[in-house]
Amino acid sequence: MLSYIVPALTVALQLCIVCMMLRSGEYRRFPWLFALVTFQLGETISRAVLLAGGTSRLYFWFSWVTEILDVTLALSAFRESFRHVFPNFGALYWSKRIFWGFLVLTCTYWMWEIVTRAVRNPTAWFVPILIQADILTANVIVVLGILYSALTRYYEIEDDRREKNIIAGLGIAASGSLLFMGWRWIFGTRMVDIVSWIVPLAYVVGATVWLLEFRRPRPPAPRKLNSSPEDMLKVFRAYNAVLQRGSRKRN
Repeated sequence: MLSYIVPALTVALQLCIVCMMLRSGEYRRFPWLFALVTFQLGETISRAVLLAGGTSRLYFWFSWVTEILDVTLALSAFRESFRHVFPNFGALYWSKRIFWGFLVLTCTYWMWEIVTRAVRNPTAWFVPILIQADILTANVIVVLGILYSALTRYYEIEDDRREKNIIAGLGIAASGSLLFMGWRWIFGTRMVDIVSWIVPLAYVVGATVWLLEFRRPRPPAPRKLNSSPEDMLKVFRAYNAVLQRGSRKRN
């Protein structure tokens, strides 16, 4: 039953989000998120068609190619919302190097895994690669989501509702892979057929967060934090120098 309900619910959610973003014009404000959901809509339908047609080999090839695009679009959607609130973080040279460097290293790692696994076992190397890719991407998105939450709390930013819910949806969807692999690591293959539904159900919950957010009236653009980490460090050092001079005068 779940094999029919979950894909149908996923397609319905994705279609509703795409229509809402088109109607409200939010696709212009969040083009990478719009591209991600639109791509995943086509991906979900295509995978269902390939599975129904019994073309398992073509399905695995399709899953491998779309997995790379999924990762790139998800990280780009995260970076997009992050830069709406912290524009100077994205402008820093090290921020750009970390983002693009991660994508290059990830793709290089996957290609290396393809070559080495194909040599060792030409018939069974697709699934392990896809699992490793999911784990790697999920870890990065969840960690970046925690970083965003910590930064907004530290700088007391409270008008970033839409960006916060977009990042929350990405984090919830990514957490499904981590929960599933955590179960496998602790309990092995026990109840794996049931627990494997955590991944698609986590995506449904994340997409529901996006849907509920885009149903709400469009909020004003969040207050941008124009101070970079280097600027904040300079301010801290200046205050610290004043306090040290005052302390020396008292002594």
